[in-house]
Amino acid sequence: MTETTIQQFQLRLPSDLKQSIEKEAELNNRSINAQILFMLQNYEENNGRIHFLSKAVVNRLERFQKNNNYSSQIEAIEEILNDTLQRKDDAYDILNDLYNAFKVEKNLRILARDILSNHLLVKNILIEDNNFIEFTLADGSQGKMLKDGKTLYKYSGSSSYTIHKQPNYNHK
Repeated sequence: MTETTIQQFQLRLPSDLKQSIEKEAELNNRSINAQILFMLQNYEENNGRIHFLSKAVVNRLERFQKNNNYSSQIEAIEEILNDTLQRKDDAYDILNDLYNAFKVEKNLRILARDILSNHLLVKNILIEDNNFIEFTLADGSQGKMLKDGKTLYKYSGSSSYTIHKQPNYNHK
C-alpha cells in the first residue's frame, strides 16, 4: 500500500469559474475541493478535457457529435449553440450581423450567401443587381441592406421600412 501525501495550496479562480464549480459540486453532493479533485482525477479519462456538464449531457453531446460526423465536441457544441441562438434572432439581430460583416466584405451577394442563406429563420432572400439585399423571416419581419451599407427594418405587418440603427460597440 502506498502512502498518499496531501499538499495544500491556494488556488485563485475567476469568479464565474468558481461559481460554475460550486454549482457542479452542489449537483454532485460534493465539497468544492472534492469536485475539483474529481475533475482533475478524471482529466485523462476524459481525453484531456475537464467537463462542467453532467455525465448525461456529455453522453448526449457525444451521440450528437457521432451522429452528425463532427470531428470534435467543440465543433458539435458550436453547431448546437449557433442553431439555438439563430432561433432567438430577429431581423434586427441579422441586420447587425450584416452590418458588421459589411465592414470587411462589401459584396452583397457574398453577404447573402454567408449570413442569410444558412440562417434557420430566413425564408426569402432578394438580391437586386448588387444594389440591395432584402430578406424575410418566418415571422414576416424584413430587413434590407443597401449597397452603401445602410440597413433598414420592417416589422411584420408594417408597410414601410424604418432605418435600422447599428449598436455602438465600445471595445476596450
